Amino acid sequence: MRVLLVNPPTGVYLREDRCQAPVRSMMAQGARPPMDLAYIAATCREAAGAECRIKDFPLEGGGWRALEAELQNFRPDILVISTTTPTFKRDMMAAEKAHRILEDSVTCIGKGAHFSDHDKEALLEHPELDIAVRGESEIVIAELVSGKDTADVLGISRLGADGSFTRNPDRPPPEDLDSLPFPARDLLRNELYQDPETGDPLTPILTSRGCPGRCIFCPVFLVSGRKLRKRSIGSIMKELDSCVSDYGIRSFLFRSDTFTMDRKWVLELCSAISETALDIRWGANSRIDTFDDEMAAAMASAGCHVISFGVESGDPEILAKIRKDIALKQVHKAVEICRKNRIMSLLYFVVGLPWDTRESIRRTARFARSVPADFYEFHAAYPFPGTPMYEMALKDGLFREEDLAGGDYFTPIMNTYSLTSIEVAAERKRAILGTYLSTAFLFRTLGRVRSFGQLWHYTSFGFSKLLILLRGARSLP
Repeated sequence: MRVLLVNPPTGVYLREDRCQAPVRSMMAQGARPPMDLAYIAATCREAAGAECRIKDFPLEGGGWRALEAELQNFRPDILVISTTTPTFKRDMMAAEKAHRILEDSVTCIGKGAHFSDHDKEALLEHPELDIAVRGESEIVIAELVSGKDTADVLGISRLGADGSFTRNPDRPPPEDLDSLPFPARDLLRNELYQDPETGDPLTPILTSRGCPGRCIFCPVFLVSGRKLRKRSIGSIMKELDSCVSDYGIRSFLFRSDTFTMDRKWVLELCSAISETALDIRWGANSRIDTFDDEMAAAMASAGCHVISFGVESGDPEILAKIRKDIALKQVHKAVEICRKNRIMSLLYFVVGLPWDTRESIRRTARFARSVPADFYEFHAAYPFPGTPMYEMALKDGLFREEDLAGGDYFTPIMNTYSLTSIEVAAERKRAILGTYLSTAFLFRTLGRVRSFGQLWHYTSFGFSKLLILLRGARSLP
């Protein structure tokens, strides 16, 4: 079986199921390799001996003509399309082209959080898509590639020959993440994905899946559930060693839904890394309330250089309404701990939540500037299907279903109860510029520079992001 796995040429996006973000909207991060596709490819090779290719067309270039040429030359039996809610309608052009070129000899499979809630709508609107995968996709797609009868494959939705819709029962997420093979990095152009600070190749390392958090805007529970599932320390160490020895990669993102949820496990992993001579640098995410000084010291000793925290809002009332379950004073403490241990900090905020007003967004921006973090992200609230915020905002008329394809974290489509989406876009732009052009932030950034090369990466990366913001974001008339 020949399997072609693609990020369609519909924009440079993070397509990691729960994280569906246009890279252009992210002030502190660059493009990441499609590890979801690399995991699927590795599983298909191990389970079915499939011949796999991965093409990340937004990064590799060539557009739709390159996709057509790949279909003509490789002639896959199965096309796996990684999609997001904002790009879904355009992504389906890949399935259209596959069936036009290969007719019925190809099966088009879509994967992404979008199908966890909108599988029926997606298949009925786009019959060129043969199968939609719900939840975690590696084992599901491997079974399809192995030839298992679609009626017996858990976690898929499909249309029958008569156009009738069938949703097979859900597939429980795999409990043992160690059972998944290492992702097929040999199928990726690893040099395309760089650490924004150093320009060196960067790759994610899956460390855990699942999050018990209750945030109303996050779709992670739709794909990976609320139970935390961790890889073993030994498995992670073997993959790190492989990345260093086989690919020369020493910069990593420890990918998890909440890396610091299990304190004992984090300390054990950091101890294992510190005992090796791998000489790596890595970043991870954390909840504000699962982080402490001992953990930070262990992470720093093991090579951690940046930690991201989801703060979301600087307004305590809104934090309560979105079920974030943190206190703002905890944010200051976490950043202080990072600075003490010489770890950079990245704070995530969401503007345009249903209860946001102009004053609450500006309160959030003022709060962000009051915390001496190293990087900040201000995303526009986006109503991912299946989340509580989606259900509430749709019911209250804050957005229209047909607008989902027109927005993302960069371009708001959802009104608040007091602001239009255009006003939200203007406030987001104001928050970013006010934070990144503040004197305090500029001096902190210059204070971190240790070489001309680092200064060049900071300057060129930051300038390109601000230029995109100034040119592309909508603003008030």
